[in-house]
Amino acid sequence: MAKQFDIQPDLFDVVMNKEPLNIVTTSSYFHPKSTIFDKTFKFVGPVLAERYHSTHLGPQLSPHKKIIYFSLGTVLNDELKFFQMCIDAFAKSNYQVVISLGQKFTKKISHLCQKNIIIED
Repeated sequence: MAKQFDIQPDLFDVVMNKEPLNIVTTSSYFHPKSTIFDKTFKFVGPVLAERYHSTHLGPQLSPHKKIIYFSLGTVLNDELKFFQMCIDAFAKSNYQVVISLGQKFTKKISHLCQKNIIIED
């Protein structure tokens, strides 16, 4: 866009500029300080790919355990070894682990999960 419109974008302005409507592409549930954002911030989750179903993790998670969330985003998420390492590293931990795999690996890796690990696609 910068080339098309002959402008020099200011990265600071892009990431730090507050507007009347601010869209945050993650869940407020996973943002450690989501309560400090005012009503102009809307936590909408991922927006690059169509969601074929919706999942509400709340009932699956314990409010008494810390949560670790792993995701490589919605575009470059094809590192199966990374997700396997995450499962191996935290399988016997006291943390609740949520791994967002996308639709590529859910069936290939879900059998490796332990009681404290939730796989999302």
